[in-house]
Amino acid sequence: MSDETFAELMQSVEEGAKILRGELPAASEFVHTGPNVKNIREKIGLSQQEFATLLCISKRTLEEWEQGHRTLTGPVRALLTIFKNAPEPAINALHGHQY
Repeated sequence: MSDETFAELMQSVEEGAKILRGELPAASEFVHTGPNVKNIREKIGLSQQEFATLLCISKRTLEEWEQGHRTLTGPVRALLTIFKNAPEPAINALHGHQY
């Protein structure tokens, strides 16, 4: 690593420490909001257990998504967006029958 690169890295680390201590404002803040899992499930009219079964996940995972304790990954966000916008085709595509 060159001296210049190392100096830039150290400057970034020092700035990060100042931001964490509240001595320097963060340049950018990104807040990613995902689909509201509970609203989607309730719109479809399924219990937590039914929706978890439909998605092939545990009820606990669904609860953690709904409470915001677990982050939604990209594929999950995409699937939930499909459920939000077209629930019946999504259900039929996954399980071939209506709930």
